[in-house]
Parts: sequence; C-alpha cells; structure tokens
Amino acid sequence: MNKIIPMLNPNSADGTEVLFLCAMAKRLSGSDWFTAKVSAAGILPTLYSFIDGTAQNKKAGEAGGEVQTSSSTIGREIRVLYKELSEDDTPMVRRSAARHLGAFAESVAGVSDGKDTTVVQQKISLVMEDVVPIFHALSRDEADSVRLLAVASAGSMGKSLGCDAGLSADQVLPVIRAGCADLSWRVRHNLAKEYAKVASNLGFVSSQGINGTASAHLTEVFYNFSGLLQDAEAEVRGSAVSNVADMTHLQLQVGASGPQSDLFLSHIAPTLQSLATDPVMEVRSRLAQALMDCCDTEKRDHQLADDIILSVFKPLLEGFLNDEFAEVQLHILSKLSRVSHLLSRMEMVVNTILQMSKAPNWRVREAVGHILPHLAEAMEIAFFETHLLEPWLRLLLDQVAHVRIACVSGMPRLLSVAGSTWMQRMIVPHYRQIYDESSSYLTRITILRCYCAVVEEEPTGDVGPELLEEIVTSLLKGLDDRVPNVRMVAVKGIGKAVAHCDEGVVSSKLKPVLDSRATDDDDEDCRHFALIALSLMQQSQ
Repeated sequence: MNKIIPMLNPNSADGTEVLFLCAMAKRLSGSDWFTAKVSAAGILPTLYSFIDGTAQNKKAGEAGGEVQTSSSTIGREIRVLYKELSEDDTPMVRRSAARHLGAFAESVAGVSDGKDTTVVQQKISLVMEDVVPIFHALSRDEADSVRLLAVASAGSMGKSLGCDAGLSADQVLPVIRAGCADLSWRVRHNLAKEYAKVASNLGFVSSQGINGTASAHLTEVFYNFSGLLQDAEAEVRGSAVSNVADMTHLQLQVGASGPQSDLFLSHIAPTLQSLATDPVMEVRSRLAQALMDCCDTEKRDHQLADDIILSVFKPLLEGFLNDEFAEVQLHILSKLSRVSHLLSRMEMVVNTILQMSKAPNWRVREAVGHILPHLAEAMEIAFFETHLLEPWLRLLLDQVAHVRIACVSGMPRLLSVAGSTWMQRMIVPHYRQIYDESSSYLTRITILRCYCAVVEEEPTGDVGPELLEEIVTSLLKGLDDRVPNVRMVAVKGIGKAVAHCDEGVVSSKLKPVLDSRATDDDDEDCRHFALIALSLMQQSQ
C-alpha cells in the first residue's frame, strides 16, 4: 500500500480515494488481530502525507475551505488512530508504531518528501500536541524492543519540530540522554547507529551560529556521544564509531571560535586511542574507516586542521597499518591519499607502507601500489629513487593482476610528479629490460599498458618528445609479438598515442603499421582494434 498510495490521483474531484483509504485504515486499526494493527501503523504515515498533499493541491479551488476542513478532520482522525496504536496492549503493535513514528512525525510536519525542511508553525503545533506525547511514551515503554525503535526516531522528531533548538532541547534531548544511559544495550546500539542524523536535526548548529544555551546543549550531545564510544558493549561502540566522521563534521560546522570549537578534542579525541586498540576487530575496522572519512576533502566543506591530524590521527594510523587484520589496514591504505600532503611528516607511516609492499595479502599490495605515486609527490622524487623504485618494480611484476594494474593506473600521476625527463632516465630503462627479458606475455602486456596509461590522457605537454618516441617505439615493437593479446594492447596504445604525435610520425610510422594489422593480422580481434585505431586517427586529423 505504501507504494500504491503515492501513485493515486491527489486531485480527485469527489475524494473517493481518500474516503476509501481512511475506511481501510480504520478497519485495520480496529481489528481484533494484532497483525492488522501492525500493518495499519505502517500505512498511516503514507496515508497522512497523501491526504495532506491532496489538501494542498485543492486549497486554491472553489471548494478550498470545505476541502481544508475535511482534510483537517481526517488528519485529526489519523493522528488519533496512531495514538491508539501506540498505546495498544500488544508489544508487537507498539513496536510497529515506534518503527514508523519518525515517518509519521515527518508526515504531520509536511517534510516527508525530503525536499523542504521548513515547517510552518501550525504543523509544529500539531506535532507538539499529537506526536511528541507518543514519542515520549514509546521511548519509556517497558519493552526495550519498543524503546530502541522510538529513540532512533529522535532525528525525525527534531526535523518535524523545524530543527528548533529550544523545542529540541525540551522535547528531544531528554530522550537522547535517557537512551544513551538505557540499561538495555540494544537501545543504546540503535541510538548509536542513528546518532549523527539525530544530532544534526536538533537545530543546535545553524548557519547563523549558536548562542550560549545552544552551545551548552551541543556540548551535552557530544558528551553523550562520547559515552557511546566508551560503551561496555562492542556492538554499541562499533555503531557509534561509524558516526565519528559525521559528528566531527557537525562540530566543524560550528566555526573556529568559541568554546564549542573544542568539542572534537574534548569529547571524541580522548576516546580514539582506546578504540584503536579495541579487542574487537570490527570496532577497529570501523574506526579506521571513520578516521579517513574525517579527512575527506571532496565530500566535506569543513576539514580538520593539519595539526590535529598529525597530533591525533598520526599515532592511530601507524597502529592501524600494523594491525593483524588486512581489513583494518585496507581502510587506511585505500584512502591514505587524502592526507598525502602530510605524508612527509609521517615517517613511521611511510616506513610501514614500504614494508607492506611485501604483504602476503594481495589486496594490501594493491593498495600500496595505488599509494606509491602519492608518496613520490609527498616525499619528492629523490625519495622515490632511493626507497620506492624497488617496491614499484616488484609490484609491477606481481603475480596478481590487480596489483599490476594498480601500478599501471599510477603512471599518469608519477609522470606529473617526476616529469618526462626523469621518467625517461629512471623508469623507461627498467621497463625496457623487463620487457626484453620477460618470458610471460602477461608481463609484456603490463609494460605496454604502462605506456598506454601515459598517453591515455589529453595532451598537456607532460609527455616530452624523447619519452613519447620511446613509448611509440615500444608499442610498435609490441605489434610484432607472437601473442595476440600483446598485439591488441599495442594497437590500442597506438590509437591513444596518435593525439600526442605530430602528423609526420603518424603518416610515416603509425598509419602504415595499423593498415597492415587491419588487413594482415592473423587474429580477428587485433584486426578489429586496428580498425578502431585508424578511425581515431582520422578523427584526430
């Protein structure tokens, strides 16, 4: 029904759909069987949104006043039905009411569509009169299976109150406080899972800043969160840790002035060391992921200061990279590029990464292959020559294809960091030797793919003439390989190199060999890709 109701016509002239749906809701709510009542609690939020939308669409019509009165009456009846369901003697019915309470509150407030978060005062009054009492009652229910669902709707409740700091402090914050101290770990666990969403909808942080009262309430929110991070149950700690990045971002939104700017350092940072050494691997894994999400510069407008990352995160990163579980290590390695500008000040982290290039887990080696070009950028190219070149070449010859591809994908960044002259002097001789001495066609394919990756980008001048000549020569050499797979990679590479070459090289060297491969090659796939390369060549001209 929740999928069917939004598809109905809200502009029906006689209101048949509304009458039918209301009759159905009353019949389900008044049923003798609890299963029907459970279904009713799940339908009422969607039904209320539909009726409210119908009233909004028709209020400008000729019978606008009559429609408004009818919709108001029906809405009142639905709110009464929901209250009766929340007070039902059967725990399963109350549990269903608690599960859908957040959606029902948003429907009453008119923000269930997620597009507009502005709540008019009239609807806030309806939420205060009819929904908040249900919220308080269910959050104090004797059954923890009901309470855990009720406290998780605190975020929707704050949103339905218009994110008003005063109302949230009076009506929602006491429930959060009680939920964080609930004797049932399942209640604390469910609240911890939604804590960042709950905290962001309380209205304590806004674009206009916060006053002294809101600052005190926000401090309490972070204090309660700190308690969840130190909970005795691993499930609670794990769920709370998943919200560390969002809570840190919430604190950063406040601004850099005032006592509230130290919320992270006062309430979150002191708990991180114990969480980093938590005996439960899942907690450490989630913390590793959360720490790197705190440093995400693309998805977050506000960022932690570099000195905080170095003082708080640096020791934790060193520990995570030495964790016994590869999953924990990978959460750091896969996103370490987010702090690449600080790697020059993380000597222990860099040394650990170099050791991990020999890790038995291939996914760890793959992640190291991705991060090595970033290390070259952070530590300067001289460091790459003395410390990173040997691991780079070893990973390039790894027996796992994904590890080799990681090195291939890092070639453009390595070129931009080191320059074509350095690549020609330090990298190409090693690649040439590997190619000539290789007995495996997979190794030859890897070398050719490295060259292809360099010329795959749009021409920017990074590829110097000498390096380009070496690349073209190697690709032409690959066309004579006895293995069709190698020839296919070489043909594709030539098609990409055309954009970097001048017309003389294209007409004298590249086009003749492509014409030959397009007609004379023994392999059908090679001929196909040769034709594609010729087509690209014609388009570039």
